[in-house]
Amino acid sequence: MKKLTAGSISVHLLATLLVAALLCACGDDDDFTPVAKNRGYDYAFTSVDKFAEYPCNEQREGREAVVGRDKDSYYCEFDSRDSVYLWIGDEDTLTAIGREYHRPESSSSSDEDDENSSSSDEDDEYSSSSRNSSSSWSSSYSSSSSYSSSSYSSSSYSSSSSYYRSSSSHKKVDATPLLTEKGEQFNSSITYGTMTDPRDGKKYRTVNINGQTWMAENLNYTGNEYGQAFCYNDEEEFCELYGRLYTRDAALNSPDCPSGTYCRLGYGPLQGICPEDWHIPTYDETETLINYIGKNESDWASAKGWNLNFFDDTPEDTYGLSFVPGGVHESKGFRSIDTASFMWVYKPNGPQRYFVVNAKTDEVFLHDYTSYVSIAVRCVKGTANPLSSSSYSSSSYRSSSSYSTSSSSQTNVDANPRLTEKGEQFNSGISYGIMTDSRDGKKYKTVAVNGQTWMAENLNFAGNKYGQAFCYNDDEELCDLYGRLYSREAAMNSPGCPSGSNCNLGSEPVQGICPDGWHIPTVAETESLMEYVGKKKADWASEKGWISSLFIIAAKDTYGLSFVPGGLHDEKGFRSLDTAAFMWVYLPNDEQRYFVINGENSEVFIFDYTSYVSVGVRCISGIAKAVALSSSSYTASTWSSESPSSSFSISSKEDLFNPDLTYGTMTDPRDGKTYKTIVFNGQTWMAENLNFADSSIIPLIKGNTQCYHEKASECELFGRLYSREAAMNDSKCAYNYNCDLSSDPVQGICPDGWHMMTYTEANSMINYVGSGNADKIISANGWGSGVYGTNSYGLSFIAPGARDGGNYDSKGGYAYYWLYRASIGQYFLQIKGEKGTITTYYYLNHDLYLPVRCIKD
Repeated sequence: MKKLTAGSISVHLLATLLVAALLCACGDDDDFTPVAKNRGYDYAFTSVDKFAEYPCNEQREGREAVVGRDKDSYYCEFDSRDSVYLWIGDEDTLTAIGREYHRPESSSSSDEDDENSSSSDEDDEYSSSSRNSSSSWSSSYSSSSSYSSSSYSSSSYSSSSSYYRSSSSHKKVDATPLLTEKGEQFNSSITYGTMTDPRDGKKYRTVNINGQTWMAENLNYTGNEYGQAFCYNDEEEFCELYGRLYTRDAALNSPDCPSGTYCRLGYGPLQGICPEDWHIPTYDETETLINYIGKNESDWASAKGWNLNFFDDTPEDTYGLSFVPGGVHESKGFRSIDTASFMWVYKPNGPQRYFVVNAKTDEVFLHDYTSYVSIAVRCVKGTANPLSSSSYSSSSYRSSSSYSTSSSSQTNVDANPRLTEKGEQFNSGISYGIMTDSRDGKKYKTVAVNGQTWMAENLNFAGNKYGQAFCYNDDEELCDLYGRLYSREAAMNSPGCPSGSNCNLGSEPVQGICPDGWHIPTVAETESLMEYVGKKKADWASEKGWISSLFIIAAKDTYGLSFVPGGLHDEKGFRSLDTAAFMWVYLPNDEQRYFVINGENSEVFIFDYTSYVSVGVRCISGIAKAVALSSSSYTASTWSSESPSSSFSISSKEDLFNPDLTYGTMTDPRDGKTYKTIVFNGQTWMAENLNFADSSIIPLIKGNTQCYHEKASECELFGRLYSREAAMNDSKCAYNYNCDLSSDPVQGICPDGWHMMTYTEANSMINYVGSGNADKIISANGWGSGVYGTNSYGLSFIAPGARDGGNYDSKGGYAYYWLYRASIGQYFLQIKGEKGTITTYYYLNHDLYLPVRCIKD
């Protein structure tokens, strides 16, 4: 198992879809058998008659079947409202009883989406834990994209689901809106303003919040130039009540911004489809609004119109924004009326983002699902900026230029560098040093920052032994201006470090392609520099060379590091000149990392994107340690799961706890083992991982638990790894099955009086601690190099490793803990040690073994 990241999930989904595509191209009926997992499906049939032999039932719940040469797709689900198992298809919904098909008489069960059923899990697609990473390059270089996860499995979101271009062909639902009269959604205690759209004369209420004026209802303008705009269920009554649902290109008023693409329309804000002097909310404006109001959905939701079964308290609409649950239109049709509210936002020069209030999952968040979706528009008062002249057309920015080993065959771009003379990027107010590379005589300016001497310009050494090194656009002049772009194995000077693999070169630092006496920056050194300089891109960026419109505050190169936007090279060719700076960093025994200054997204961060990329090299003064050439070194074709640092070695469990805190104890009566406990946010948590393995008491454990690398000592120190069904103590919870145990929480494998950590409890913990404050809950020991835990809350989370199928990995770097949530997808708590982040995560189609923490009832 590679690390359980959004990147690995995206690769898996892509592979599955490719398999499905191959199946569609196959015409051999003899091979089109009922069992077709190797082609991306659970069942495949040549005819409906053969399909009828396989009824949808408890054993097949969550499975996909395709029928005939047209590959009509069906998905097996249980409809709790009508208590019937259904094969749900793109065109019809069927029960399969014996060898006959029956269409249920109830209209509610004939549709795949029972909007009013509390047991339906469809809105998980719009849950903060199920975000889909963008396929576009822009999101690949965003600090947030590595935390995203796909909400759709290859079966539940099959490529056979067609994109509905004609509104008359959309799948309608049986929907009676709970909002019955225009205007009844508003808060009577709020003083609203009004805005009249001069284009059609429609009037909208407005409200002032935190110094900005927002529309307090959704736009209902029909004159979109691009894309599509729908009324829910294709009924005008819904548009009058809830506003119109716009595709992304319609909302942003640009043909270059369809769903799933990078939308490069300048810094913003954008007017989009809003009236003059109003604009589409920006990502930053919406984040500011969320921080001001908070994440209690009751404060956002209109007092009327919502399904109140999903609210603990009556919606209060505290600030008068009056968000109504107008639903969504996407590839499966209309859904989420009365349960969820959506609003387009614009992230400058980035992939699509939208705001969600989801009553079913009790969440308020910004979503990054990048497939086709049509949702509502709210506008913010304020003049929009004109579109950037550097906007890319949708056609020029979606071509896939493949990676070739010959640099002359790379896709070049029309590049006019803003840096025109070598040396003009430096800060005239800084005293630089000089370093001469003895290998070729080239001289480089250096600068002392935070007690270390850094190269103040990118390396331009052409003598790499391994991998590849490029000049941007294959133009030597650009190498002189910006330095050379090195593949990872070239930068690390090792054939064992290609992109996407673990790079086991021993303890840090490593010299790599740097001159003698210098080395590749480590993650720890780079993080220390980031803490010292801060994360304002203006402090890092050279004063010349960048597109000035990307900076609100002009680049000032405060410390003289003079990072230039030299771009990169990846599978699609050369890109990001004048907009982004990159630098390789080294993390021992781990997948690739590099430092990014992204001018377009205002971010400074270390990224873990694992696909092929070539970026710049900066070196730090200091003799590197010799590269370990032991038998455990990684090669391009091998992958190991050993600990990334000797710091994982501890002498006893006591090393894992915070000595300044007072712990309780709990003794498991089943086997007599004693565990430390800690009171956190009003609940008593186990402060160490469960190590219970008596199959005579819980038979399901047999064959469903492991010690890391089958070493008993690992279990004694760090607890056991359990399959999902063992952790939940229910065979219905095998991976890829719907683990709905009709209770929350569930005891699972925990002792009496204790229960499995739930999805809700995990998110409550994250909100309490802060998603970027993992150090407060992780042990000071038991993690790899560069991970520093304060364990101030005493939860003492560690990274004992995980197992995916027969492979072990992630020890010391990432921590994963089982969560209970009624879902086909497997949910777990994820802690990224070196990033210091905590999140809940969703994974499908992998037989995982993870540790367990229990919480007292």
